[in-house]
Amino acid sequence: MCSEMCSQPWIDAHPIRSVPFQSEINSYFGRFGFERMPAQPDAPMFYHSKLGLIAADAHDTNILRAADGDFAAIDVIVGPPGPSLCRELGLPENPVLVD
Repeated sequence: MCSEMCSQPWIDAHPIRSVPFQSEINSYFGRFGFERMPAQPDAPMFYHSKLGLIAADAHDTNILRAADGDFAAIDVIVGPPGPSLCRELGLPENPVLVD
């Protein structure tokens, strides 16, 4: 099993609305080429077909609207989907990555 620890600088939350709407989160991930997957509405998941990666657990308490209005993904799980998740979502188990 492999794990990684990382850190990030402190992010000041937006003073009026620090929690984004799910539609804003969908647009945020869409800007980076991720597509919302239909599974698990309480723990939104996005898939990037060219990179073969998922971004999971992308709900409104794991995405922060910073003081400057930008979003910061905090505690979102990013990685390649395993075989059972690929079958569940109808994704290729061994995606061909595109440059």
